Amino acid sequence: MFTTIVRRRTTQPVRRFHTLPGGSAVPAAAPAPVLLLPGQGGYRPGVLSPEEARQTAGTLRRVAAASAAVGGADVVDLLTDPGAPSLADLVATAPERLHLAIFSTEIVAAEALRRALRAARAARRPQPSASSRPSPWPARSTSRAASPASPPATAP
Repeated sequence: MFTTIVRRRTTQPVRRFHTLPGGSAVPAAAPAPVLLLPGQGGYRPGVLSPEEARQTAGTLRRVAAASAAVGGADVVDLLTDPGAPSLADLVATAPERLHLAIFSTEIVAAEALRRALRAARAARRPQPSASSRPSPWPARSTSRAASPASPPATAP
């Protein structure tokens, strides 16, 4: 599966600059992921490997159910079978299946990107050490305060 990730500019103020070849400086933008999705030329029969098909089975089932609900065709075979019809065949005989297959590929790619970003964020988060984790139990006081029912302490 082919996915292109690029960085886009944000509206946040920027103080750093990059120097381009030729010496001109441009503001450095804060990186943010952007997913570019292919058009019809991006269709490839059996684009999903067996492992990717297993990982995205839930998504593919949802797409198939939505398609079936409106009388559309199933496209899972187009994405998982390398022997599925080619782009030219689908354009000529079943353009609706082609469009749904491309859309399904885009959804799968977006979900893969989302999983990768979550994993990257989780990897960047500092893991608390065992000694710095807060205890689930309330803290105990080390000093013993006299309870109202106990007699006052007397000095010898």
